[in-house]
Amino acid sequence: MLKSLLNQNAIIKSITISKRFIPSQIQIKYLKMKDINANDDNPIPITVKLRSYDHSGSRKSRNMRKYGSVPGVLYGKETDNTVFKQLISFDKKELIKELRIRGTSLENILYNVQVVDNEGSIVTNKIAIIRQIQINTITGEPFSANLLIYRPGRILALPVEFVNDDANENSKFGYLIHDINNFVNCICESNIPRKLTVDVSTLKKNGVIRAEDLILPPGVQLDKKFDPKLVLCVYKIPK
Repeated sequence: MLKSLLNQNAIIKSITISKRFIPSQIQIKYLKMKDINANDDNPIPITVKLRSYDHSGSRKSRNMRKYGSVPGVLYGKETDNTVFKQLISFDKKELIKELRIRGTSLENILYNVQVVDNEGSIVTNKIAIIRQIQINTITGEPFSANLLIYRPGRILALPVEFVNDDANENSKFGYLIHDINNFVNCICESNIPRKLTVDVSTLKKNGVIRAEDLILPPGVQLDKKFDPKLVLCVYKIPK
């Protein structure tokens, strides 16, 4: 089962991930919930068991949601580049727990996905990451969620957190961090960091931090198509 998302009373909009991997401002407000495992990188995939089903369609999906399941797809390319696709279902309560605990790191967690049939036998075993989660804007519950087969070198959107702004000597003059972009597209060859932390305690007045200024962990690099000049935050007095 999935290990641990959000209190059902939380106010949530949509968190569908865009094609550019950069979440919308609505997504960022939701994703800023505390990630209690933020300092623990992800070398060992978390084992989860999901159900498979055979027929797609809106009626089937409605029935699944009615009885506490969330429909989705496990998809991606195999090592021989053949396309793989399988219909799966999550336990809604377990998916909600996972969303609440992982926070901004949710889409950077490796899962050892074991898909079982109605008899409980494992029919598929893949390493994957969560993608394309959609939230029902009325109920605040997961509407659908997919899993993408993971291979080293895949582009991931790593969250960026700015810390120690209160330790900056200019904070007493009213200077604050204005975060503009909270995610950067990276390629991870080994361990996947839960987030990238930026110390802003020495940032100058009206200072700017860009993607190229990040000190990345070993084995992590910016995606070549990602703009290194992208502004992540500005240190200034609010107007």
